[in-house]
Amino acid sequence: MNNNVEILRTENGPLTLKIDNKLIHSRFDPIKEAEKLVEPILGYKIYIVFGLGLGYHIKALLKKSNPSLVIVIEDEDLIKIYKEKNPIYDERIKIFGCNEKEKIIEFLESFITIKTISNIKFFYLNSLYSIFFDKYKEIEKYIKMFLDYFFQSIFTEAEFSVLWYRNAINNLININRSSSYHIEGDVAIIGAGPSLKDNLDNIKKLQKNIPIACVDTSLKPLISYGIIPDIVISLDSQVHNYYDFIGIKKDLLKNTILCFDITSYSSIPQYFNKIMIFKTENILTEFFNIFEERLKIPEVLAGGSVSASALSLLYNMGASSIVLIGHDFEYDIITHSISTPSYLKLLFSSNKLFPLHSKFYNIILKRGKRDLFMKNLKKWFEDFISTYKIKLYHIGSTNKLVNAKYTIDNNLKGKIYSFKKIPKDNDFIKLKLKKIHDILDNLRCSENIEDFLKKKNNLDNDMKNLINKILIKQELYLERKNYNPTLFLGGAFGAIDRINKAIKITIGKL
Repeated sequence: MNNNVEILRTENGPLTLKIDNKLIHSRFDPIKEAEKLVEPILGYKIYIVFGLGLGYHIKALLKKSNPSLVIVIEDEDLIKIYKEKNPIYDERIKIFGCNEKEKIIEFLESFITIKTISNIKFFYLNSLYSIFFDKYKEIEKYIKMFLDYFFQSIFTEAEFSVLWYRNAINNLININRSSSYHIEGDVAIIGAGPSLKDNLDNIKKLQKNIPIACVDTSLKPLISYGIIPDIVISLDSQVHNYYDFIGIKKDLLKNTILCFDITSYSSIPQYFNKIMIFKTENILTEFFNIFEERLKIPEVLAGGSVSASALSLLYNMGASSIVLIGHDFEYDIITHSISTPSYLKLLFSSNKLFPLHSKFYNIILKRGKRDLFMKNLKKWFEDFISTYKIKLYHIGSTNKLVNAKYTIDNNLKGKIYSFKKIPKDNDFIKLKLKKIHDILDNLRCSENIEDFLKKKNNLDNDMKNLINKILIKQELYLERKNYNPTLFLGGAFGAIDRINKAIKITIGKL
């Protein structure tokens, strides 16, 4: 720190700071000043404070609001002065320097829960914020991005949790059909972006030397051009994902491997003789914990897109380099390639008054050519390349990935090998599913919300964590101040019924 720092004694006795001739705390009574400063923001459980100074406002927050955590961000040199002159000894205070962004996020990841995410308050010590504006602002942006992502993740999970668990349970009937595969050499991943149609000839040529993998939405365009992919990757849990496969003759896919997330729509595997089940990191962790390591399946990084999952999966399968085609990271005059289900859906709904090009134009007008999702997805790919040092070819798109190659080498070669299947114990799986069913059934018989919560809280930790995840939407509803017990139970019972129906069907088929 190059600033001029003075430590002064106030008229009432406590110390104050002056930085570059600017007082940080009151010259007369910094303690009273701090108590007034925090008055408007009392009542939160977590505070993220920019500016430590000598900590008077931190002490006031601890005294008046009784939070569970106060995170403080400060210049490293000022932290030393605070610890030397006026330290506060309280386990609830966590102090980080301005150069510790990653440590801050790691700590937040370990502490923030669905019950605390909505009870966070940012506080700025303005006298310091104006001096260290650039440092604080960068970290503030970083933290808010993380919290936004965390918040979105929770509400995505709340929206889809029951569907994910139901599909996972349904997909257990395929667990002993699932094989493991290894890629030796190179592979291509075909996306469904607008540039796909201009690169179909390139894909045909590539398939003579390397395996062709595609995301589910690009399957039909490839087949219509006479290209039968070696691998299809599917991720989506919703029924509309099924439309990517409806109408395709099973004989066409008899040698194609379906690699699908265990939460994917469960009617899709019937189209394939060869399958490989994987899971996305941090999804269904509590469910797999119940099976005590005896239901292990490959795991891929979460990237928010089937394209990202495909990249992570094929890298984990051993690919030494990957060719990306049809991954545009922007919208051209259309959003999806010709012949994809998304394209055909708009085509069939178009008419003279609302022609196809107008429908695509309206979509792109609302989203922008490169919306936030596309920007984040592109950054995810670039971070992946940088982290794992993989050679990646990005072909056809005008929105090029940084650190990728843009022309294909002539010496690419690759093959797919399968490993011997290791059978899973169906009797053990049925036993664990029956246990989940019986616990949910017991909760379903609760007479009131108090009875329901008492039964749930008496479960062992693994089972309680699983139930909380299945019912995460109801758990969030309980955080409302004026929640309705009848609505809570109605939602919980509905979710239980859907899960238990899936369990009964799966046990019957295993």
